[in-house]
Parts: sequence; C-alpha cells; structure tokens
Amino acid sequence: MKKGSKSTGLWRGLTAVFASLLALIVGLSSIAQANAAIINTRMGITNYKIVEMADGEKKDSIYFKSEFSSLSELIAAKDALAAELASEGTVLFKNLDAALPLDIGAETVTLWGLNAVNPTLGGKIGSSVSAATDAGQVEYNLVTSLQTKGFTLNADMLALYQQESLTADYGRKGGHSLTPSFGKIYENPASYCVGEAPVDVYTDALLASADGTVALVVFSRDSSEAADYNPDMVSAAAGKKKPVADSFERPLALSENEKAVLELAKAHSTKVIVLINANNPIEIEELKNDEAVSAIVWCGEPGLNGFLGVADVLSGAVNPSGHIPDTFAVRSDSAPAMVNFGVYLYTNNSKDGTGDVLGADDKGDWYLVESESIYNGYKYYETRYEDAVLGQGKATDGAGSVNAVWNYADEVSYPFGYGLSYTTFEQTLKSVDVNVGGTGKAVVTVKNTGDVAGKSVVQLYVQAPYKPGGLEKSAIQLVAFEKTSLLAPGASEDVTVEFDPAYFASYDENAVKANGTQGAWVLEDGDYYFAVGNGAHEALNNVLAKKIGSTDGLVSTADTEDINPDNAIVWNLAATDMETYSVGVQNQLQ
Repeated sequence: MKKGSKSTGLWRGLTAVFASLLALIVGLSSIAQANAAIINTRMGITNYKIVEMADGEKKDSIYFKSEFSSLSELIAAKDALAAELASEGTVLFKNLDAALPLDIGAETVTLWGLNAVNPTLGGKIGSSVSAATDAGQVEYNLVTSLQTKGFTLNADMLALYQQESLTADYGRKGGHSLTPSFGKIYENPASYCVGEAPVDVYTDALLASADGTVALVVFSRDSSEAADYNPDMVSAAAGKKKPVADSFERPLALSENEKAVLELAKAHSTKVIVLINANNPIEIEELKNDEAVSAIVWCGEPGLNGFLGVADVLSGAVNPSGHIPDTFAVRSDSAPAMVNFGVYLYTNNSKDGTGDVLGADDKGDWYLVESESIYNGYKYYETRYEDAVLGQGKATDGAGSVNAVWNYADEVSYPFGYGLSYTTFEQTLKSVDVNVGGTGKAVVTVKNTGDVAGKSVVQLYVQAPYKPGGLEKSAIQLVAFEKTSLLAPGASEDVTVEFDPAYFASYDENAVKANGTQGAWVLEDGDYYFAVGNGAHEALNNVLAKKIGSTDGLVSTADTEDINPDNAIVWNLAATDMETYSVGVQNQLQ
C-alpha cells in the first residue's frame, strides 16, 4: 500500500506539472497567434501565402519555408549583407592625391594603434556585439576582414598589438571603459581610457618594419546608453596593471598617445590613412589640415561583419557613397547644448547625491537640461552661420566660439551630410512639386563626371520662412534623400525624391483647429527654399546665394564644394493656403 501510495502521488505530481506546462504552452500559443501580424512585421517574415490552385481557386496555405538550404548558407548571406550595408555607409572625408583606393597587390599595410586589433564593433548595452553567443558566427574584426579581402599586413606590428599583456596594460578596459558623466553633480568628473599604448612600446626594429608601407591608423571611441562624454572627463587607467601614460584635453579630442602614434606612422610610411572607428563625432580638425595625412575614412561601429565592407572600400572593390549623420565640430564643447550638459538630480530625490549613481541610485531621479530648443547639431551651426552671413543678432560674438570671433570655418570640420567618392558627380535640381496635404516630389539629375563607376546620394533640404518673433525655424533642414544606382563614368540618372510637407512644419501652441483643439503643427505662409548639396552646409550656401544674389561672404568647407544658386528653388505658400496638421490628443489643452 505504501508503494502504491508513492506511485499514485508521483503520477499525480507529474500530471499536475504536465497540465501546467500544457496550459502555459496553449496560453503562449494563443498570445503568439493573436499578435502574429506584429511579430511577423518586426521579424520581416510571413507565416502564410495565397497559393493559386490548378482549378483557378485560391486557398490559404499556412507554412514557413526558408530560402536557404542550410545554416551555413544563411550565415554566408548574412555576412554578405552586413558587408554591403557597411560599405554603403562608410564615409570618405579626405583623399589627397587619390591615396585611396589601395592597391592590395602592391601595397603592404601597417596597422597603427592598439585599437586596430581591439576596435569597437557596437554599443555596450542593447546594441552590444558578441560572436560567442551566436552559433556558427564568425567575428570579422578589422584584421581578419583585411586578410579575408586579400590585404598584406605588416606581421611584426600585428604581433606587437596582439600581445595580451599589452592589451591588459593599455587597452580599453574589457572594451568598455566609458562611464557616465557626473561632472555637474560630483566633485570628481568621470574618467575614460582611450586605450592607446605609449610610444615606448615600439622598438627601432619594429618601426623599421613599417618603412615603405601604407599606414592605416585607427582611432576608436566607445558608445553606450546612459554613458555620455562630458567635456570635464579626465583620462584614467582604472583597472590597469600599471599606469597608462596618456591624457587628453577632451575625451573626443585625440589623446597624447594617439597623436604620438600618428607621428610615428607619418615618419615611417609612404602614406597615412586614418580610420575613425566611433559613432561619436570626434575632433579631427588637425587631421583635416595635416597634408601628411592622405585620407580620412569614417566607419562608425560596423558590427560583427561590417569591417568586411570597410575593407572593400579601402581596396576600391566598392566606391564609397556614405554621408555623415552628424556635424564634426572643431571642438566638441563649443555648441550651446554643452552649456547645460550633465546629469542632474531632482532636489527632492530619494538619494543624497553622494552614492554610486550608476549602480545604487534610481535613474528616475536624473534629468537633463535641454534649453537649446531646435538648435542642436547641424541646425545650430547652420542657423548661426546664416545669421553671421546676414549680419543678424550677435552671431559673430565670441560666446560659444573657439576664437574671439565666431566663424563657421573655425567651428566645423565636416558638416552634416558630407561625404566624398572616388569619382565626382554633378547634381542639378530640376523641379520641386510641393503637394500640401499629400506627397511632394523633387527631381534631380545626377551625372557621374569622373572616371570610375559610383553611387551618389541626393539630399533634399528646405528652408522654411521665418518671421522675427514668430515660430522658431532652423536655417536649413533635411527633408528626404535617395541614392542613385551604380552610375558608369559619363552616365546620368534622374532621381525622384518624395517627401511629406508635414516633415518641415513647425509647432504653434496657439494654433486653433476648427474642432476646438489648440496647438498644432503648421506650415506658415511665405517663401520656402528647396536645395540640394553635398551636406547641409552646401545646400544652405545654395539657398543663400539664391536669396542674396551673390556668393560674397559665403564660406565653403571643402575644395569640392560648388555653390550654385540654380540648385535652389523657391516655392511660395500664400497666407490663404496655410496648412495646419493636428493629430491626436497631444494637441489638446489639458
């Protein structure tokens, strides 16, 4: 009887477990089915298809069929896509005397900088990159990518950087040494380790191995959520076995060790290529003006396989066609957004402000002052530039300037949207059709005027009418963009760029709709200037040349910039046709 009781209890227990699991599975299945459309959209898949039957009738068939025959085939396709995306997004800033592309059959490359073997591939929290957790994945870092694409690397220099002791002593701590900026709260600002070794690690024999080779110098910066760069940051060697003899004025400026490594590369190489491996717009004005630096390439954080695409750009297998999504300022702390930058605590927060905010304190107690309104990034620099050209306000005052007098050329190294190619292009804005309340269209003719095939990006910008004391407007803003197909030398393509006029509306808290709601996005009456250009600055210069009828006083940022008033078209919105966009309860007074 006792045996039987135990057996009965066991089966009852297992039955309860299985019943619970069945209920859980049924419940999860029901939830998944109910949200199938959302899940499929996020994953880019479908679980059904309408199949044409032999008798002409249609019948639903629920199935999922992969286009790949094996996991290895899927991974190969993923690697190829990652390489394509990275190559399409890689940006060429500078290319003196056609230093790029490199001849991989004739030129040996020496990697310079410890971060050449320890690059940042992605962010450090939600966007972190790890091959270890992905079965069958291979991490193509810069070294393996260059080797895979056929580059010959200086093995002696590579052996130095691959020493684990060197990385342990001088590298970025675990690839993640960026810590949040608390300079506004705490007496001691946060610290950051660039991860560059001092020059005393290089022997004479090692330096001699670089003679007659091409230098590829890598500068990296980490990025992460809740970990911003503060101008008050100091260089540090936290967690290192011995002190790191490195320092910098600002964390986004080149460190002393980085500058020293660059000088070594210049002294021992036939030409110097700098690769910027950072999502953050670091300070590179000195690289831009240094004629000994032949080329500058920006690749951001390319992920697990993106360096394959970067290698394709360096070799010329792909012609670069990317454009930067930020303004590269001469000084990272010159913009007004930096005046109020920092992490603050509410006065009635639950902490005393002396603990470890990152670990112990509640981030719900944090806040950030954003008093610059719309004047952030390129909208600040370009608006102040127009005011300086037109002599408006105090735009040329020394406040917020690297000099006593504010001048655009002294503030911006490379403007938002800028990017070069191994060929040259001519863009002509042919027409702009603004369909208020619908979809607008601009037609731009793009011609490859160089001698190699390449792609060009059409960037459409607009300047909305501003009335003193009225709704705030930036001097220029991006509306839409499109990339051409691969154009052979001499070939042309008409590119149609579609846009929604609502994207350049401004918010008017006093606007009242017929239904009684107050506050709406509006298109104000007046002249709207549409323009194209290699970035926001060139587009704005085209607008200004159109407005003032001259190029006098306009500042170009690159030798390739061509100010052309014909690449700006004026469209007028009459007061009687002013459009008001009002969507949702956010426009209602509470």
